[in-house]
Amino acid sequence: MHFVFDAIACGLLAALTWMGLVWMSPNHHIESGKAWLQGVGLVAIANIFVWIALVGLNLRWIPLWAICFLIINAAIASLLFPLCEGIKIPRIWALVIHPLAIAGMGVLLGGAVGFL
Repeated sequence: MHFVFDAIACGLLAALTWMGLVWMSPNHHIESGKAWLQGVGLVAIANIFVWIALVGLNLRWIPLWAICFLIINAAIASLLFPLCEGIKIPRIWALVIHPLAIAGMGVLLGGAVGFL
């Protein structure tokens, strides 16, 4: 049950990271509160499920964690964000910068939890 709380923490951290990156970008590319909720929700839920899958499969190779988080966050940006009304993030940010930052945060959290 403890790993579920860790997964929720990972999802919340990923969502906060995404929200901060979007907020710090040169132009605000989110047009409404609904779009903010959709973006944060998609990022959080996807990262929670990735965390649960990685822990459930007992994968301990850190580069694999980084690759999984990178792929899932790039997939969210390319496949799901275009379906959301009001999210207009430039492709370079959505496919490169955001997934790299979120993957880095996920790996750091995984290392911190593993250390404890």
